[in-house]
Amino acid sequence: MSQVKKPRRALRTASPAGAPVQPPLPTRAPDGITSYTWVWYLLSIFVPFAGVLIALFLYDQENWNIRKIGRNCLLISFVLWVLLPIFFFMLALLVVVIAVAGTVSDAVSPTE
Repeated sequence: MSQVKKPRRALRTASPAGAPVQPPLPTRAPDGITSYTWVWYLLSIFVPFAGVLIALFLYDQENWNIRKIGRNCLLISFVLWVLLPIFFFMLALLVVVIAVAGTVSDAVSPTE
């Protein structure tokens, strides 16, 4: 005897009236942009102005994944172009202040 398989029930596509509506899942980006993700990031590291231009171009796209790549390029170039020089300037200023304080304290004779 052969077993007769029952046909599968069709999946419901509509949700019941009281069920919450699920947001659509983000779509995959075309391979032309996301396949070069690390190239965009490396270009943002080595040429920060190019990172800003890439970020402006990619952040204008409809796809969420491509926008995320653009945002990351902008953050990388901002950190390397703005925050890192400010940090090194503050560090150099601290070293100069400590050196001047040491020189002044050596020049002043102790009073007794």
